[in-house]
Amino acid sequence: MRSSKVKTTVNTALIASAAGMLASFPFKEHFAGGLLFSAFNAATIGGLADSFAVGALFGNPLRIKWPAFMGTRVIERNRSRLIHELGHMVQHELLTTDHINARLQEYSISAILIKYLREHGGQQHITEIAERLAGELASRTDEHELAKVLQDLLFSNAEVFQLADLAADLADWTIRNGYDEYIIHFLLSELIRVVESERFRLILEQLVSSALASYEQGKFRRQFVNLAAGLEPEALSGKIQAKIADFLREMQVPDHPERVKLKLKMEQYILNLRYDPDWRAAIEQSKNKLLLALKEHVRLDPFVRGMLDALLHTSPEIMQQQEGGRPVLSSWLGRKVDQTISRFESDTKLLDSFDRAVRGVLLQWIEQKHSFIAKVVTDKLNTYSQEELVAMVRDKAGKDLQYIRLNGLVIGGLVGVLLYLVSFVVGGLSR
Repeated sequence: MRSSKVKTTVNTALIASAAGMLASFPFKEHFAGGLLFSAFNAATIGGLADSFAVGALFGNPLRIKWPAFMGTRVIERNRSRLIHELGHMVQHELLTTDHINARLQEYSISAILIKYLREHGGQQHITEIAERLAGELASRTDEHELAKVLQDLLFSNAEVFQLADLAADLADWTIRNGYDEYIIHFLLSELIRVVESERFRLILEQLVSSALASYEQGKFRRQFVNLAAGLEPEALSGKIQAKIADFLREMQVPDHPERVKLKLKMEQYILNLRYDPDWRAAIEQSKNKLLLALKEHVRLDPFVRGMLDALLHTSPEIMQQQEGGRPVLSSWLGRKVDQTISRFESDTKLLDSFDRAVRGVLLQWIEQKHSFIAKVVTDKLNTYSQEELVAMVRDKAGKDLQYIRLNGLVIGGLVGVLLYLVSFVVGGLSR
């Protein structure tokens, strides 16, 4: 029931009580009339007294300026003390650190955060902020300066980059994972294809022809022997081509002796790359010579500009492949944000640690700032004018105050009945 309805009910009851008192007054000499008169009279007095008291809280009842000893205008006269007590009550009774800690323990802060991220646009907001920040940084980047820095970094720190170690690690990883077999098989297949080509046969034929001509040196007897033995360039080149192809096919078998020897040599090369100082020095020297030769010719500006364009803009090809295509940077950031949130919400230990950490930080901050609670409350209440403060108290406590008036009516009426019955009994006994 709202405060206005309760007030209307109490006023109606008070008027009815006063009317009952007047109506029963002529019959007060009789038992029933006297009982009703006493009840209505006491109820009316009790209701009026409590109505005066309630009205005195907010101002002058009946708009009469009562003397100070009557205790009117309670809120106005005790404004400072009331505001101070309210601030003290909020700080030391309602919002104690123990109460706040107990309330924090009831909530899963990580669950609230995940719900915000997944259901209320938090993930999209984070992605958009990251995109704007990264895009702003990339768009303000001087491509020429960045290219120069990268180029200087690359060439000035070339000695840190040990090519021999990198080559040894790469070869060792390849053998350890069995990729060397695939590489050897692929190379043998490609060599067979090259060897069996007509172009390769022509090259062999030229080599054989040159070798025979060098052997014969224009001497008839040697030419006759070669011709009789069938040592013709075309025939010899075909046979050599077939032999080479057959040998390569045989090497495609994993346990072929030559293939085993090849793998052993590869392992030995790896050891040389790691531990042979002459090998390592030769490789590093070759690397430095290559970098020195390239230094004056390498320009990273186009590479940097291409990378920035790829990050910040969507190419026409991607737009055609994907409806509503996004720049590479945006797509990458979106995926990373989603992956990070997924890992966060699936890791229970991380969630518990996050909750404990946040609660710890909040409680530490609250303990440091707890003394400010009363000040915040009092400062806020002091901003209210007298009329606003009275209106606020009336709005918050008006319903309860109306029940006080109603209780005055009821209790007064009951006391009136009780007093009348006592006086009636005592008066009857004294006769």
